[in-house]
Amino acid sequence: MSSNLTSSAIFTGAVAVSLLLGGCTGAVIAVPSTVELSPAQTAAAGEVTVFRAGAKAAPTRFTKKGTVKGYACNMVVTDPATAYNRAVEHAKYSAALLGADAVIGFSCTLAGTENMCPDCWNCAQCDGTAVTITREGPS
Repeated sequence: MSSNLTSSAIFTGAVAVSLLLGGCTGAVIAVPSTVELSPAQTAAAGEVTVFRAGAKAAPTRFTKKGTVKGYACNMVVTDPATAYNRAVEHAKYSAALLGADAVIGFSCTLAGTENMCPDCWNCAQCDGTAVTITREGPS
């Protein structure tokens, strides 16, 4: 019985710490890192085509793989690249992990120190639908 009480106390403590830290650091969205990708997946991520929401050139024949998100936050002025570029990269990594070759309906929200990213001076959150484009075979 005391082991259950100990486990319960540990769980409660972990939840309390998570809530406290979450309130101080803003929302955290899990995004893949290049470290999590194999060389083949990294190459595939580089080949993922992004079609912005409303793009006329977006494919009409595809298989949906899932929703992808990219998030990046610049906390200090010396952070590399813009948050927007890193958020796009993260969305492409997520698409590659799903085996997709494109992201359709892609859009990004950029913000400064508003509610979306209170601890960042610049941030971006992007999302879209990862797809595999259906190629037309020879006639």
